[in-house]
Amino acid sequence: MDALAALILKTILLLIGQLQDLGEPVADLETACRAEATRIKARQAANEAEASAAMGVKPSGTS
Repeated sequence: MDALAALILKTILLLIGQLQDLGEPVADLETACRAEATRIKARQAANEAEASAAMGVKPSGTS
């Protein structure tokens, strides 16, 4: 899932770059894409923590 999300994000950011080359205003689109990427990362972290808890393993970064 991480690879797919990264590929989608890279594709969107590439398209944003192409639109910027055409002089189109894309600041709002770029902000929205970055916000979505942040939401994806947060959801993935939550999923990993939930899976770890279900298996009785402490998530990385905790003591």
